Amino acid sequence: MLTCGDLKNLPVLQKIKYLTGDSGLANPVRWTFVPETEKLEPWIHGGELLLLSGALSQRRDFRLGQVLLAW
Repeated sequence: MLTCGDLKNLPVLQKIKYLTGDSGLANPVRWTFVPETEKLEPWIHGGELLLLSGALSQRRDFRLGQVLLAW
């Protein structure tokens, strides 16, 4: 099974910012999710690799911390 730490070995993801911390690198990735909305509750259940696009993350009102806390 693919883990968060395995992602660092993929050339395309080497510059990505990881929010798992070292303890989260062993977490398995069940599926990937690229949201187009800040409302993640219906889609996130644990074990997802959340990839944020520029379109969502560049919005003036986008606050990642609020999105994650709401989950």
